[in-house]
Amino acid sequence: MEATRQAPALFAPGPTYVPERLRLAMGEPLIHHRSPQFKVMFADIRERLARVWRAGPDWEPLVFACSGSGAMEAAVVNFMRRDRAALVISSGKFGERWSTVVRAYGCQVVEHKLRWGERVSIPAVEDVVRANPNIGVVYLTSADTSTGIRHPIGELCQSIRKLSDALIVVDCICDFGGGRPVRPLEWDCDALISSSQKCLLLPPGLGLAHLSPRAIAALAEADLPRFYFDWRSELAYQRDESITHFTSPVSLLRGLQEMLRMMEETGVEVIEQRYAGMGRSVRAGIEALGLEVFPDDPSDALTVVRCSPGLDGGAVISHLREHHGVQLGSGQDAIKGKVFRIGHMGVFGAREVYGLFGVLEATLAALGHLRCEPGASVAALARAFSGKQG
Repeated sequence: MEATRQAPALFAPGPTYVPERLRLAMGEPLIHHRSPQFKVMFADIRERLARVWRAGPDWEPLVFACSGSGAMEAAVVNFMRRDRAALVISSGKFGERWSTVVRAYGCQVVEHKLRWGERVSIPAVEDVVRANPNIGVVYLTSADTSTGIRHPIGELCQSIRKLSDALIVVDCICDFGGGRPVRPLEWDCDALISSSQKCLLLPPGLGLAHLSPRAIAALAEADLPRFYFDWRSELAYQRDESITHFTSPVSLLRGLQEMLRMMEETGVEVIEQRYAGMGRSVRAGIEALGLEVFPDDPSDALTVVRCSPGLDGGAVISHLREHHGVQLGSGQDAIKGKVFRIGHMGVFGAREVYGLFGVLEATLAALGHLRCEPGASVAALARAFSGKQG
Protein backbone atom coordinates (compact mmCIF):
# COMPACT_ATOMS: atom_id res chain seq x y z
CA MET A 1 0.00 0.00 0.00
CA GLU A 2 1.30 3.45 -0.89
CA ALA A 3 2.31 5.48 2.14
CA THR A 4 0.13 8.47 2.96
CA ARG A 5 1.89 11.61 1.85
CA GLN A 6 2.16 14.27 4.54
CA ALA A 7 1.04 17.82 3.81
CA PRO A 8 3.88 20.36 3.61
CA ALA A 9 4.75 22.32 6.73
CA LEU A 10 2.97 25.64 6.26
CA PHE A 11 5.25 28.66 6.46
CA ALA A 12 3.05 30.49 3.98
CA PRO A 13 1.37 33.77 4.96
CA GLY A 14 -2.06 32.17 5.15
CA PRO A 15 -3.57 29.71 5.39
CA THR A 16 -1.55 28.72 8.41
CA TYR A 17 -0.92 25.71 10.58
CA VAL A 18 -4.09 25.07 12.63
CA PRO A 19 -3.26 24.08 16.24
CA GLU A 20 -4.64 20.80 17.58
CA ARG A 21 -6.78 22.58 20.14
CA LEU A 22 -8.60 24.43 17.38
CA ARG A 23 -8.98 21.32 15.21
CA LEU A 24 -10.59 19.50 18.12
CA ALA A 25 -12.97 22.37 18.73
CA MET A 26 -13.99 22.44 15.08
CA GLY A 27 -14.52 18.67 15.16
CA GLU A 28 -17.24 18.90 17.79
CA PRO A 29 -20.71 17.69 16.66
CA LEU A 30 -22.68 20.27 14.71
CA ILE A 31 -25.45 22.26 16.31
CA HIS A 32 -28.19 24.09 14.46
CA HIS A 33 -27.45 27.73 13.69
CA ARG A 34 -30.82 28.83 15.09
CA SER A 35 -30.70 26.77 18.26
CA PRO A 36 -30.41 28.14 21.83
CA GLN A 37 -26.96 26.51 22.11
CA PHE A 38 -25.74 28.40 19.05
CA LYS A 39 -27.05 31.70 20.38
CA VAL A 40 -25.10 31.25 23.61
CA MET A 41 -21.92 30.41 21.66
CA PHE A 42 -22.33 33.28 19.23
CA ALA A 43 -23.01 35.85 21.94
CA ASP A 44 -19.81 34.70 23.67
CA ILE A 45 -17.85 35.04 20.40
CA ARG A 46 -19.04 38.60 19.89
CA GLU A 47 -18.18 39.57 23.48
CA ARG A 48 -14.69 38.11 23.14
CA LEU A 49 -14.15 39.73 19.73
CA ALA A 50 -15.08 43.11 21.15
CA ARG A 51 -12.39 42.70 23.81
CA VAL A 52 -9.73 41.49 21.39
CA TRP A 53 -10.41 44.31 18.91
CA ARG A 54 -9.83 46.69 21.86
CA ALA A 55 -12.25 49.42 20.85
CA GLY A 56 -15.01 51.19 22.78
CA PRO A 57 -18.12 49.49 24.20
CA ASP A 58 -20.24 51.21 21.55
CA TRP A 59 -18.36 49.51 18.69
CA GLU A 60 -19.99 46.41 17.16
CA PRO A 61 -18.21 43.23 15.96
CA LEU A 62 -19.56 41.35 12.95
CA VAL A 63 -18.78 37.80 11.78
CA PHE A 64 -19.88 36.40 8.43
CA ALA A 65 -19.02 33.60 6.02
CA CYS A 66 -16.58 34.66 3.29
CA SER A 67 -12.91 35.14 2.49
CA GLY A 68 -10.92 38.26 3.26
CA SER A 69 -11.78 39.61 -0.19
CA GLY A 70 -15.44 39.18 0.69
CA ALA A 71 -14.90 41.28 3.80
CA MET A 72 -13.30 43.95 1.59
CA GLU A 73 -16.25 43.95 -0.80
CA ALA A 74 -18.64 44.17 2.13
CA ALA A 75 -16.76 47.23 3.40
CA VAL A 76 -17.23 48.86 -0.01
CA VAL A 77 -20.94 48.18 -0.57
CA ASN A 78 -21.85 49.18 2.98
CA PHE A 79 -20.01 52.51 3.04
CA MET A 80 -19.69 53.88 -0.51
CA ARG A 81 -22.04 56.38 -2.15
CA ARG A 82 -22.14 57.04 -5.88
CA ASP A 83 -21.73 60.79 -5.39
CA ARG A 84 -18.52 60.44 -3.33
CA ALA A 85 -15.06 59.12 -4.17
CA ALA A 86 -12.92 56.56 -2.39
CA LEU A 87 -9.30 57.27 -1.52
CA VAL A 88 -7.19 54.13 -1.75
CA ILE A 89 -3.57 54.07 -0.56
CA SER A 90 -1.78 51.02 -1.94
CA SER A 91 1.70 49.55 -1.80
CA GLY A 92 0.96 46.02 -2.99
CA LYS A 93 -1.63 43.69 -4.48
CA PHE A 94 -4.13 43.82 -1.64
CA GLY A 95 -4.02 47.56 -1.30
CA GLU A 96 -4.74 47.71 -5.02
CA ARG A 97 -7.63 45.28 -4.53
CA TRP A 98 -9.54 48.03 -2.72
CA SER A 99 -9.47 50.03 -5.97
CA THR A 100 -10.55 47.03 -8.01
CA VAL A 101 -13.60 46.43 -5.83
CA VAL A 102 -14.63 50.09 -5.72
CA ARG A 103 -14.38 50.36 -9.51
CA ALA A 104 -16.39 47.15 -9.94
CA TYR A 105 -19.34 49.03 -8.43
CA GLY A 106 -18.89 51.99 -10.74
CA CYS A 107 -17.58 54.35 -8.08
CA GLN A 108 -14.79 56.89 -8.43
CA VAL A 109 -11.37 56.05 -7.01
CA VAL A 110 -8.66 58.48 -6.04
CA GLU A 111 -5.65 56.21 -5.97
CA HIS A 112 -2.43 57.06 -4.16
CA LYS A 113 -0.37 54.24 -5.61
CA LEU A 114 3.14 53.58 -4.34
CA ARG A 115 5.94 51.34 -5.48
CA TRP A 116 5.26 47.82 -4.20
CA GLY A 117 6.72 47.54 -0.70
CA GLU A 118 7.18 51.31 -0.32
CA ARG A 119 6.32 53.01 2.96
CA VAL A 120 3.69 55.71 2.61
CA SER A 121 4.55 59.38 3.08
CA ILE A 122 2.16 61.24 5.39
CA PRO A 123 2.72 64.66 3.72
CA ALA A 124 2.03 63.15 0.29
CA VAL A 125 -1.25 61.68 1.51
CA GLU A 126 -2.23 65.01 3.05
CA ASP A 127 -1.68 66.66 -0.33
CA VAL A 128 -3.97 64.10 -1.99
CA VAL A 129 -6.70 64.65 0.60
CA ARG A 130 -6.53 68.44 0.22
CA ALA A 131 -6.79 68.13 -3.56
CA ASN A 132 -9.86 65.85 -3.41
CA PRO A 133 -12.59 67.26 -1.16
CA ASN A 134 -15.14 64.75 -2.56
CA ILE A 135 -13.56 61.78 -0.77
CA GLY A 136 -16.22 59.95 1.22
CA VAL A 137 -14.32 56.83 2.34
CA VAL A 138 -10.60 56.14 2.80
CA TYR A 139 -9.49 52.52 2.44
CA LEU A 140 -6.18 51.65 4.11
CA THR A 141 -4.18 48.44 4.45
CA SER A 142 -2.50 47.77 7.79
CA ALA A 143 -0.05 45.28 6.29
CA ASP A 144 -0.12 44.06 2.70
CA THR A 145 0.47 40.31 2.56
CA SER A 146 1.80 40.50 -0.99
CA THR A 147 4.76 42.72 -0.09
CA GLY A 148 4.98 42.50 3.70
CA ILE A 149 4.82 46.29 4.05
CA ARG A 150 3.40 47.66 7.31
CA HIS A 151 1.94 51.14 7.09
CA PRO A 152 1.85 53.77 9.90
CA ILE A 153 -1.91 53.48 10.30
CA GLY A 154 -2.20 55.67 13.39
CA GLU A 155 -0.32 58.55 11.77
CA LEU A 156 -2.28 58.14 8.54
CA CYS A 157 -5.68 58.13 10.21
CA GLN A 158 -4.94 61.10 12.42
CA SER A 159 -3.53 63.14 9.52
CA ILE A 160 -6.52 62.37 7.29
CA ARG A 161 -8.96 63.09 10.11
CA LYS A 162 -7.63 66.66 10.44
CA LEU A 163 -8.38 67.37 6.78
CA SER A 164 -11.49 65.36 5.95
CA ASP A 165 -14.71 63.98 7.42
CA ALA A 166 -14.31 60.83 5.28
CA LEU A 167 -14.95 57.45 6.85
CA ILE A 168 -11.67 55.56 7.43
CA VAL A 169 -11.66 51.78 6.92
CA VAL A 170 -8.58 49.66 7.70
CA ASP A 171 -7.84 46.21 6.27
CA CYS A 172 -6.28 44.23 9.14
CA ILE A 173 -6.56 40.88 7.35
CA CYS A 174 -2.83 40.21 7.51
CA ASP A 175 -2.11 41.10 11.11
CA PHE A 176 -5.22 41.09 13.35
CA GLY A 177 -4.56 38.54 16.07
CA GLY A 178 -0.94 39.38 16.92
CA GLY A 179 0.90 40.62 13.84
CA ARG A 180 0.73 44.18 15.14
CA PRO A 181 -1.04 45.98 17.99
CA VAL A 182 -4.46 46.88 16.57
CA ARG A 183 -5.68 50.01 18.35
CA PRO A 184 -8.76 51.45 16.61
CA LEU A 185 -9.36 54.16 19.20
CA GLU A 186 -5.75 55.34 19.18
CA TRP A 187 -5.68 55.17 15.38
CA ASP A 188 -8.92 57.19 15.16
CA CYS A 189 -10.38 55.02 12.38
CA ASP A 190 -14.03 54.10 11.85
CA ALA A 191 -14.07 50.45 10.81
CA LEU A 192 -11.73 47.47 10.56
CA ILE A 193 -11.95 44.17 8.71
CA SER A 194 -10.12 40.86 8.93
CA SER A 195 -10.49 37.15 8.21
CA SER A 196 -9.84 33.79 9.79
CA GLN A 197 -6.89 32.21 7.98
CA LYS A 198 -3.92 34.30 9.06
CA CYS A 199 -3.01 35.30 12.63
CA LEU A 200 -6.26 33.76 13.92
CA LEU A 201 -4.88 30.34 12.80
CA LEU A 202 -8.18 29.01 11.43
CA PRO A 203 -9.07 27.64 8.00
CA PRO A 204 -10.31 30.17 5.44
CA GLY A 205 -13.99 31.04 5.50
CA LEU A 206 -14.74 33.70 8.11
CA GLY A 207 -14.87 37.44 7.49
CA LEU A 208 -14.71 39.84 10.42
CA ALA A 209 -15.53 43.51 10.88
CA HIS A 210 -15.58 45.94 13.76
CA LEU A 211 -17.70 49.07 13.40
CA SER A 212 -17.69 52.36 15.29
CA PRO A 213 -20.93 54.29 15.91
CA ARG A 214 -19.94 56.57 13.02
CA ALA A 215 -19.54 53.57 10.71
CA ILE A 216 -22.86 52.13 11.84
CA ALA A 217 -24.59 55.42 11.03
CA ALA A 218 -22.95 55.40 7.58
CA LEU A 219 -24.60 52.06 6.72
CA ALA A 220 -27.89 53.88 6.15
CA GLU A 221 -26.28 56.43 3.81
CA ALA A 222 -24.54 54.02 1.41
CA ASP A 223 -26.41 53.55 -1.86
CA LEU A 224 -24.72 50.59 -3.56
CA PRO A 225 -26.67 47.35 -4.12
CA ARG A 226 -26.21 44.77 -1.37
CA PHE A 227 -27.93 41.62 -0.22
CA TYR A 228 -25.71 38.93 1.28
CA PHE A 229 -23.25 41.55 2.52
CA ASP A 230 -25.87 43.96 3.88
CA TRP A 231 -24.42 44.88 7.27
CA ARG A 232 -27.63 46.66 8.31
CA SER A 233 -29.54 43.39 8.51
CA GLU A 234 -26.48 41.44 9.66
CA LEU A 235 -25.96 43.79 12.56
CA ALA A 236 -29.61 43.55 13.58
CA TYR A 237 -29.48 39.75 13.64
CA GLN A 238 -26.14 39.53 15.41
CA ARG A 239 -26.67 42.27 17.98
CA ASP A 240 -30.33 41.65 18.75
CA GLU A 241 -30.76 37.89 18.26
CA SER A 242 -27.23 36.43 18.61
CA ILE A 243 -27.45 34.69 15.24
CA THR A 244 -26.16 35.45 11.75
CA HIS A 245 -28.56 36.54 9.03
CA PHE A 246 -27.69 33.63 6.76
CA THR A 247 -26.52 30.07 7.38
CA SER A 248 -23.65 30.07 9.85
CA PRO A 249 -20.34 28.18 9.38
CA VAL A 250 -20.83 26.52 12.76
CA SER A 251 -17.58 24.53 12.86
CA LEU A 252 -15.46 27.56 11.98
CA LEU A 253 -17.25 29.58 14.63
CA ARG A 254 -16.43 26.91 17.23
CA GLY A 255 -12.81 27.29 16.20
CA LEU A 256 -13.02 31.07 16.45
CA GLN A 257 -14.47 30.86 19.94
CA GLU A 258 -11.63 28.58 21.02
CA MET A 259 -9.01 30.82 19.41
CA LEU A 260 -10.37 33.85 21.22
CA ARG A 261 -10.19 31.89 24.48
CA MET A 262 -6.56 31.03 23.74
CA MET A 263 -5.74 34.66 23.00
CA GLU A 264 -7.24 35.87 26.24
CA GLU A 265 -5.56 33.12 28.24
CA THR A 266 -2.15 34.10 26.85
CA GLY A 267 -2.79 37.84 26.68
CA VAL A 268 -3.04 39.76 23.42
CA GLU A 269 -0.07 41.94 24.34
CA VAL A 270 2.07 38.86 25.01
CA ILE A 271 1.13 37.45 21.60
CA GLU A 272 2.03 40.75 19.91
CA GLN A 273 5.41 40.79 21.66
CA ARG A 274 6.07 37.23 20.48
CA TYR A 275 5.27 38.21 16.89
CA ALA A 276 7.60 41.21 17.13
CA GLY A 277 10.41 38.99 18.41
CA MET A 278 9.78 36.41 15.71
CA GLY A 279 9.83 39.09 13.02
CA ARG A 280 13.17 40.45 14.25
CA SER A 281 14.67 36.97 14.42
CA VAL A 282 13.57 35.88 10.95
CA ARG A 283 14.87 39.12 9.44
CA ALA A 284 18.22 38.53 11.18
CA GLY A 285 18.37 35.07 9.64
CA ILE A 286 17.61 36.44 6.17
CA GLU A 287 20.34 39.09 6.46
CA ALA A 288 22.82 36.40 7.52
CA LEU A 289 22.01 34.56 4.27
CA GLY A 290 23.14 37.63 2.35
CA LEU A 291 19.57 38.32 1.20
CA GLU A 292 17.44 41.43 1.67
CA VAL A 293 14.05 41.97 3.25
CA PHE A 294 11.83 43.37 0.50
CA PRO A 295 9.61 46.10 2.05
CA ASP A 296 10.71 49.39 3.54
CA ASP A 297 8.91 48.76 6.83
CA PRO A 298 8.28 45.01 7.31
CA SER A 299 5.34 43.44 9.09
CA ASP A 300 5.93 41.07 11.98
CA ALA A 301 3.39 38.60 10.56
CA LEU A 302 5.53 37.61 7.57
CA THR A 303 8.87 38.27 5.96
CA VAL A 304 9.10 38.93 2.22
CA VAL A 305 12.57 38.20 0.90
CA ARG A 306 14.10 39.82 -2.19
CA CYS A 307 15.86 37.28 -4.41
CA SER A 308 19.48 37.96 -5.34
CA PRO A 309 20.34 38.31 -9.06
CA GLY A 310 19.84 35.02 -10.88
CA LEU A 311 17.81 33.42 -8.07
CA ASP A 312 14.21 32.60 -8.95
CA GLY A 313 11.75 32.73 -6.05
CA GLY A 314 9.60 30.06 -7.64
CA ALA A 315 12.55 27.68 -7.71
CA VAL A 316 13.18 28.26 -4.00
CA ILE A 317 9.56 27.48 -3.18
CA SER A 318 9.42 24.37 -5.40
CA HIS A 319 12.67 22.94 -4.02
CA LEU A 320 11.61 23.48 -0.41
CA ARG A 321 8.24 21.84 -1.01
CA GLU A 322 9.49 18.88 -3.06
CA HIS A 323 12.68 18.09 -1.14
CA HIS A 324 11.96 19.25 2.40
CA GLY A 325 8.16 19.29 2.78
CA VAL A 326 8.05 23.03 3.52
CA GLN A 327 5.58 25.42 1.90
CA LEU A 328 6.45 29.11 1.56
CA GLY A 329 4.48 31.80 -0.26
CA SER A 330 5.35 32.93 -3.77
CA GLY A 331 5.63 36.42 -5.16
CA GLN A 332 2.55 37.78 -6.90
CA ASP A 333 1.95 39.80 -10.04
CA ALA A 334 4.68 42.45 -10.43
CA ILE A 335 7.12 40.68 -8.10
CA LYS A 336 6.45 37.07 -9.11
CA GLY A 337 9.73 35.16 -9.10
CA LYS A 338 11.54 38.13 -7.55
CA VAL A 339 10.67 37.35 -3.93
CA PHE A 340 9.55 34.54 -1.68
CA ARG A 341 7.39 34.99 1.40
CA ILE A 342 7.88 33.39 4.83
CA GLY A 343 4.83 33.42 7.04
CA HIS A 344 5.51 33.27 10.77
CA MET A 345 1.95 33.52 11.96
CA GLY A 346 0.78 31.42 14.83
CA VAL A 347 2.28 28.82 17.08
CA PHE A 348 5.72 28.50 15.50
CA GLY A 349 8.62 28.90 17.87
CA ALA A 350 12.39 28.85 17.71
CA ARG A 351 12.55 25.08 17.05
CA GLU A 352 10.45 25.32 13.88
CA VAL A 353 12.28 28.40 12.60
CA TYR A 354 15.70 26.82 13.16
CA GLY A 355 14.53 23.89 11.06
CA LEU A 356 13.19 26.16 8.35
CA PHE A 357 16.47 28.05 8.00
CA GLY A 358 18.43 24.81 7.97
CA VAL A 359 16.53 23.57 4.92
CA LEU A 360 16.49 27.05 3.39
CA GLU A 361 20.30 27.07 3.48
CA ALA A 362 20.31 23.60 1.91
CA THR A 363 17.94 24.78 -0.82
CA LEU A 364 20.01 27.85 -1.65
CA ALA A 365 23.12 25.65 -1.80
CA ALA A 366 21.37 23.20 -4.13
CA LEU A 367 20.36 26.09 -6.39
CA GLY A 368 23.89 27.53 -6.36
CA HIS A 369 22.95 30.68 -4.44
CA LEU A 370 24.21 30.17 -0.89
CA ARG A 371 26.15 33.33 -0.08
CA CYS A 372 27.17 32.58 3.51
CA GLU A 373 29.04 29.99 5.50
CA PRO A 374 26.86 26.93 6.26
CA GLY A 375 25.03 27.49 9.55
CA ALA A 376 25.39 31.28 9.48
CA SER A 377 21.65 31.94 9.38
CA VAL A 378 20.97 29.54 12.24
CA ALA A 379 23.68 31.23 14.31
CA ALA A 380 22.11 34.62 13.58
CA LEU A 381 18.74 33.24 14.69
CA ALA A 382 20.29 31.99 17.93
CA ARG A 383 21.68 35.45 18.66
CA ALA A 384 18.38 37.11 17.83
CA PHE A 385 16.30 34.70 19.92
CA SER A 386 18.65 35.21 22.86
CA GLY A 387 18.48 39.00 22.48
CA LYS A 388 22.15 39.27 21.52
CA GLN A 389 23.14 41.03 18.29
CA GLY A 390 26.41 40.97 16.41
